[in-house]
Amino acid sequence: MVLQPLPHDDLSSDRNIPPVFLDHYLFTETITRSYEYPEHATGLGILSTFNGRGDYLVNGRRIITDAHSFTVANHGSRLRISLPKPATQPVFLFFHSRLAATVHQSLVHSQEYLLEADLPGTVDLSYMERVHYKSTTMQECLGLLPRLGDSCSSFHSLKADGIIRALLEKLIVQNCTAAQTAARLKVIKKSTRTELFRRLSLSKEWMEANYALPITLEQMAGVALLNSHHFLRMFSQCYGVTPHRFLNHHRLERSKQMLKNSDEQIAVIANSVGFESLSSFSWLFRQRFGLSPSAFRQQAKR
Repeated sequence: MVLQPLPHDDLSSDRNIPPVFLDHYLFTETITRSYEYPEHATGLGILSTFNGRGDYLVNGRRIITDAHSFTVANHGSRLRISLPKPATQPVFLFFHSRLAATVHQSLVHSQEYLLEADLPGTVDLSYMERVHYKSTTMQECLGLLPRLGDSCSSFHSLKADGIIRALLEKLIVQNCTAAQTAARLKVIKKSTRTELFRRLSLSKEWMEANYALPITLEQMAGVALLNSHHFLRMFSQCYGVTPHRFLNHHRLERSKQMLKNSDEQIAVIANSVGFESLSSFSWLFRQRFGLSPSAFRQQAKR
């Protein structure tokens, strides 16, 4: 992995041709001024910040991230980067230009096939070009890479490569899953289906991140930039459940973990995961798991 400050010159002699990275490149530094990188054809990478905000134009579509989120730039996409004040610490990880195809093929084909096959040069990860909320693992990995890149140790270099490959594998698996899920949408044009899936996914992840709050259908639809009726129909078509049922399922799964791992009162847990009524929480919990919350807790702690 090559660790560098933010680029100020063109990474490629032609902004219409994606740069060729012969290693993984991690661009990061703390800046106290605004930063701009002009529109160009990009390589495959993860765009994030440790603090501050990232403002990106990806194929004409604006994507804004903060310290808790990131986005993915697909190989060949048109990308413009803006980092506004105040102080920001960006972290841009661009993958080796041949690695995505190699990893993708290794996930779907046998070793014997890989030895004989003529692998494609790139993989289409366009379903990932949206805002993603960082998991704890993602946050830790991105925080560790700059420290590993500062070391001359071969062990640290191998560790960095392992982390980067694991991140790429996860992105590829998520993209394949997203493509299968998006195929449920009854939309003819692929570009429309991709954009609609991005919006639905953003709302779904927003619900997962804000499940403890009272969330209305209008708020869910607003995150997806769709009207309520269209959002309800498309979400149900895509994920097989209504947004309200999906949200309740997520809340119940979270409550199950809290019942296992804490001694909080059941009413407190119900409220902390977003249920205003203890009776409705208890009824839904029994419907979902076949036991009342108190019976589940007793069984889990035996």
